[in-house]
Amino acid sequence: MKKPIDVIKECKLKIKSEIKFTFIFTFFIGLFTHLYMLTNKLPNHDDIRTFFGFGVSGQLGRWGLAQLGNIVTGMDLSYSIPMINGTITIVLISLTACILVDLFSINDKLLCAIVGGCLITFPALTCTFFFMFTVGYYALSVLLSVLSVYIFVKCKNINIGVKIVLSAILLIGSVSIYQAYFPFAASLYIILLLSGCMEKKNMLPTAFLYGTELIIALLGYLGLTKFYCIYTGTELSNFHGISNMGNSDIGRIFETIKIVFQRFWMLFSDGLEINYNWFCRIIFLVFILVSTFILGMKVLELFREGKIFILVQCVIFYILFPVGTLGIYIMCPKTDDVYSIMLYPVVMFIVCAVVFVNKMDNGLIAIICNWVISISAVCLIIFYFLFANIQYMSIEMGLHQAESYFTTMITQIKSVEGYRNGMNVIFIGEKISDESFYGNDLMASYNVTGREQNFLNVYCRDYFMRDYLGFQSNFMQADDMNRDMLDEMNCYPNDGSIKVIKGQVYVKLE
Repeated sequence: MKKPIDVIKECKLKIKSEIKFTFIFTFFIGLFTHLYMLTNKLPNHDDIRTFFGFGVSGQLGRWGLAQLGNIVTGMDLSYSIPMINGTITIVLISLTACILVDLFSINDKLLCAIVGGCLITFPALTCTFFFMFTVGYYALSVLLSVLSVYIFVKCKNINIGVKIVLSAILLIGSVSIYQAYFPFAASLYIILLLSGCMEKKNMLPTAFLYGTELIIALLGYLGLTKFYCIYTGTELSNFHGISNMGNSDIGRIFETIKIVFQRFWMLFSDGLEINYNWFCRIIFLVFILVSTFILGMKVLELFREGKIFILVQCVIFYILFPVGTLGIYIMCPKTDDVYSIMLYPVVMFIVCAVVFVNKMDNGLIAIICNWVISISAVCLIIFYFLFANIQYMSIEMGLHQAESYFTTMITQIKSVEGYRNGMNVIFIGEKISDESFYGNDLMASYNVTGREQNFLNVYCRDYFMRDYLGFQSNFMQADDMNRDMLDEMNCYPNDGSIKVIKGQVYVKLE
């Protein structure tokens, strides 16, 4: 029997050097990029409320998250700890990068670095780190989605029926944790189809097989979701259109496709919160143009050889690529229901360009494309690194501002005439109408969904005062009857905005 160290050495020898490089590079770039977040407690509006646990799950159709979360909670490991949760996330995304590199047989280490670097610094992942209590689960969802494609495509020795089932199980598992990562699988299958067309293969039978796999997984997820709801007595929430997911209206299909291409264009016009400045948008456009140029060369070659059938397939698959990558807009047709972390599959546009460059024959054009992609990727990763740390600094600024503001409020509450320990604190109104509060406006130009500019809102307020400032009280919201009685009070922070009435503290906010 071999020692553990001998088994580890054997495994290391079997792993390709490109895979080792990809993992190490991705891990350390991820650690460097997100170190600010990992070494501080920088919560967003949800993370402030979730020191322990994994958030709402079953009601949002995330029954896989519910089951995983219950297991982790049962082991007393469910905490929102940045260093632990963040490191787990970086490891899982690094493994995902390795799977992508092997899936597309990328041997150029610089191209491997581009895949890993863009994947780990992508703004949608940065926004996911705001939800520190659940970021590790979401990273697992990404890994499962990509792994489902890898097993279906690369495991040649497994029976096709077994592969379909196994791949579907993995994809269902991914979607049951977070539905927005289904497009990872869809976009990867389309890149594989395009790669086959570039090799002058008829990919129609393969496309049918890939499409069948996706449909089986999607139907499996919807069926299991209904079963879960019936079995547990859970009613799906309408949060971000969850309760309507899977209910497609054939009459709206063209309108939905139109929305997808409008959002595709917005990646370059306003950035969709991902490409946060004009430079990022231009670089992102370069990746698209390089992909289109390389594919255009192959299409021209197919035309000259009279392989029109494969040419038509190539064009159709390329048109479908934005639809697959931005498939979240098909799953959630209301554009307001889609926010930053749901757009992580957009990184597949970069992966697609890398795959196409990797497939080019050696020559002057191939070298030029490689240079263009490499320089663009380095610039993009630098800007994404800056974006991440700007976001983390903004959270810290908002946190300090809220700490100062609420500390003053608590001091005033305890100093008001008639105050006694243990009194209920009743807030009148939800928004704080205080013109003297700066509100972190310095970071407004970098605002993204998922990160609050400040924490002075009813959603965060009570948790912040209790958990971050240690003010233990029974916080309540005034009902309409009480509000009518207290209309004459001034609004905080004006004099007379805090009063003790009938043994309770009233704080009028608006």
